[in-house]
Amino acid sequence: MATTFSRGYKIKLIGTGFEAGTWGNSTNENFKRIDQTFGGVKLNLDVQSPGGAPSVWDPTGPALEWCLADTSDAWETASSARNRYVSFTNYSAPMTVKIRGGSVSETNVERIYWVTNNLTGDLSTITFDGGSGANVVLQQGASALIYSDASGNVGEILNTLQAAGLDFRNADAEINLRTLRASALTVVDSATTFDYLKFRTSSSEPAITIGSSDVETNLASPIVDVRGQATRVFVKDEEANSFNIYEGDFPTGATGKNYINVNTVTGSEKVTIGQDLDIDGNKIGISTQATDILIKDNDAAALEIYEVDGSGVADVKMLTFDSTTGSEKLVVPIKLEVTGTFDVTGVASFTGATTFTELVTASAGVVISGNKFGTSDPGTIDGQNIGVTTASTGRFKTLETTETAGLHLNIADSYASFGATAGASGHGVRDDSGVLEVRNTNSDAWGQPYHTGMVSGEGSYFEAVISATIPGAGQVELPHSLGSVPRLFMIVLKIQSGETDDGFSELAEIPFGLAIDQGNSTRPSLVGYADSTNIGFHKHGSGTPYVVDNSGSMTQIDAAKWEIVARAWK
Repeated sequence: MATTFSRGYKIKLIGTGFEAGTWGNSTNENFKRIDQTFGGVKLNLDVQSPGGAPSVWDPTGPALEWCLADTSDAWETASSARNRYVSFTNYSAPMTVKIRGGSVSETNVERIYWVTNNLTGDLSTITFDGGSGANVVLQQGASALIYSDASGNVGEILNTLQAAGLDFRNADAEINLRTLRASALTVVDSATTFDYLKFRTSSSEPAITIGSSDVETNLASPIVDVRGQATRVFVKDEEANSFNIYEGDFPTGATGKNYINVNTVTGSEKVTIGQDLDIDGNKIGISTQATDILIKDNDAAALEIYEVDGSGVADVKMLTFDSTTGSEKLVVPIKLEVTGTFDVTGVASFTGATTFTELVTASAGVVISGNKFGTSDPGTIDGQNIGVTTASTGRFKTLETTETAGLHLNIADSYASFGATAGASGHGVRDDSGVLEVRNTNSDAWGQPYHTGMVSGEGSYFEAVISATIPGAGQVELPHSLGSVPRLFMIVLKIQSGETDDGFSELAEIPFGLAIDQGNSTRPSLVGYADSTNIGFHKHGSGTPYVVDNSGSMTQIDAAKWEIVARAWK
């Protein structure tokens, strides 16, 4: 038998009776070739300069005719086809690598390679050709474990990868999907064929589909952030239960209370709120259209508005809508303050004792049932004299002003009282040395109503710099003098006047709990509190807090530029 060479890596197969006395040299060379095959890591191969014959670069292909001659000794430049791991370089367009034997005509060789496409340009793919069968296309920047077989096929050994886990901790990872595909990537349960996750890379409608009709989608994250873009949520059309939010029993799936229902049936479109609605915003806007509010018919308490106490329980009734047929009315059981024009076109019925401290208009006075008051002409109401010449008390059903001045209490420290008790001992509205004060019940204290121009110490509002620096770990507090636990309070980090820091402008404020402790980036470092006497905070750690700057990075604030401000509303 003559001496031959293996199809794959050109190992010399010494014929019987050949190479007497030199057999060892050939055997050692074979071991070197085997060593290159298994230990040839890593070769950077210039596709345009592959190292000489029999490999050659064909620019018309363009293709690298990657050959391995019988005579190519181990580790020579012409033996690159023996290396286990090859990185292809120095080209910037799609090309072909033809895996061949001793010449271009020797196809269907049997080999295994780790290959990397290190060509330049996103579209610079490499097609690996074995001669007469299937090919493998390797994307730019990608790596693969491939084989060529005796039938001329090139395939991916890891085409279907089975693994217990994937670890991306050593570097920022990127998963690239095939473009223009309805199902570029699908995560599926092989036993049930249920789709859990699907990526569509269509150029017109790219999408990520989470779950299917057979699979629930459970979000365990505490925050869903859609701030990076305008977001629309689409629901099914022509469906009475197009979208529902339930109180549920996870993981059994049993539904409990229905909180929100969206009905998309044409002509019946509506959103139904099935539980108590708690609106914490300070404005409800319906200014873009005419709006009807529908209440229950023929019910003495079709709609009621209450003040709630500190525990959130309905306390004082403020307003009742009575829709009783034939007796429809609006009932105001507490003091009614009208600061603008009070236009009553129907009958005004004052069934209780009603006190008007003073009624004055510029010329005609106040005309009630033909009687004129507020000028030199006195009149009577229910037999009681009313007017500038007589100080008394009267009762009337209709009160009308025809002048722009409206109702004017022109006596300093005057009272607009409601109920049987008048003056300082009653409840209502009063002027106290040029300051407006209110009193809800006869047992309450007089005090200023809250308004936007209030400064700390007025009425029910308190504000102070609780700390001019960023302190170490521990407690910081100030007395607020409100006399009870504030209904609302806030503590903020505020940039001092004339300063900027980390993308935040002068006098900018950050909610107190959004600063992050430098020792533990997952735990808020600042916790505010208020009680009946003090407002303050507890700080974790001795370091200076971190915030998210305008680039999206965690960064430590400049403690010298910030102060901590406390505000409270009684």
